[in-house]
Amino acid sequence: MHETNTSYADRANAYWTGYFTSRAAIKRYAARQLEFFRGRRNSGPNTDSLADALAIAQHHDAVTGTEKQHVANDYSKQLSIGYKKAEDLVSSSLAWLIESPLLTTCQNTVTKFLKELKSF
Repeated sequence: MHETNTSYADRANAYWTGYFTSRAAIKRYAARQLEFFRGRRNSGPNTDSLADALAIAQHHDAVTGTEKQHVANDYSKQLSIGYKKAEDLVSSSLAWLIESPLLTTCQNTVTKFLKELKSF
């Protein structure tokens, strides 16, 4: 069996023991933001900042967790900003759908149908 959670050393007495497990929170945060894009082929200008932040979070230092703390903080900040913009897009889209004349028409049709059923 291949052990993937072993220590890594790039020179004598210089072990990267947290190489595979460091900064788990930011890695999970980035993975959750990727869920927004699951199943999408094209994003758009309203989701570009999240796409950009996710691309940066794939940098080799971010993936391995070897970046300095201020860089990890910046990755988190960029992901947060991108997520907020994407969340605003989803919220406004849902609000539009709820207030859509098409939805009102459908509701009126259902109401009319139910009234007709009661009259039988």
